[in-house]
Amino acid sequence: MGDAQLPRGVEHVFTAEDREAQLVDFELICERLADAFAAHDDPRAAELFRARAAGARRLQVEGFSQADLNELGGQFPAGAWWLNPKAADYNAPREPWQDDVASLHRLASATASDLRAIATLYRP
Repeated sequence: MGDAQLPRGVEHVFTAEDREAQLVDFELICERLADAFAAHDDPRAAELFRARAAGARRLQVEGFSQADLNELGGQFPAGAWWLNPKAADYNAPREPWQDDVASLHRLASATASDLRAIATLYRP
């Protein structure tokens, strides 16, 4: 579907190449999150992110449907409690590694949303 044929309000429909790149990015980011949590004694969060990375890797190897992408992106873990804006210590000072994790988590969360989407919308 060429750009001129896109439905009104749609900026870009994700291609197979886009999906492959998203899966690679998602795998790498989730691995980095898992490593950071493991290094700071949070094995539960580390395992959650390792599972997401493994899921992305499996889809790269075996192929995927939109349902697979929805499942992978839809099961995105919240991570550490201090990443939740409802946490009592959400605005407390953080160590540098926590800022890195927060940044990676935002990026991974956005990628998870893209995995569930079929297109990006034009926003004036």
